[in-house]
Amino acid sequence: DALPIWSGAKINDDIWVTGQLGLASMGLASLHRKLKLAPRLKTKCINALEVPTPKVSLGSHLSRYTNSCIDISDGLIQDLNHILKASKVGAALVLNDIPCEKFIHTSKQYQFVLNGGDDYELLFTAPKNNRSYIKTIAKKTNTAVNIIGTITHKKDLKILNEQGKSVTFNLRGFDHFA
Repeated sequence: DALPIWSGAKINDDIWVTGQLGLASMGLASLHRKLKLAPRLKTKCINALEVPTPKVSLGSHLSRYTNSCIDISDGLIQDLNHILKASKVGAALVLNDIPCEKFIHTSKQYQFVLNGGDDYELLFTAPKNNRSYIKTIAKKTNTAVNIIGTITHKKDLKILNEQGKSVTFNLRGFDHFA
C-alpha cells in the first residue's frame, strides 16, 4: 500500500503554499451577501471560486524536491492537519507570511485564509536546502510561492503573529458536507 503524498513531512521542513489563499471563500461569502467587497475584489474572488486554476505544472515538477504535498480544498488548517497527522509532526505558521488579499489583514478576517475551502492551491513541505530549486521551478511555471512556516517536532499546530506570539482561531477547516 503506497503512503499518501502528504505523509512525508520532516521536522524543520519549510511549509510552502502557492498563490493567494482565501479568495474562493471570500467569493462565496460575498455571493451569500455575508461579506461586502469592492467590485474589483468581488469579481476576483468570485472568479477564484468559479474558475479555480489548479497548479498542475508546478506540482508535476515539485515531487523530487518536496517531502509532502496536498491541494488546499478544505482550507489551509484542515489540509495542513492532514499532513501533520499522517507525518506525525507539528507546525508553526506565521500569519503575516500567508499570502492573501490586503483586505484580510486590514479587516482581520483570517477565517477566509485559515478555514476557507476551494482554493485549490498547493500546500507542500520541503527541506530548507531545496528553496532555490523550488523558487526556480515556480518562476519557470509562473507560479507564486511563499514559505509560511516550519514543521516542528511538537505534534500541534501553532499560528504566530509578527512578534512570534501564538494566536488562536477556530482551527476547523471547511466541511464540504456540513
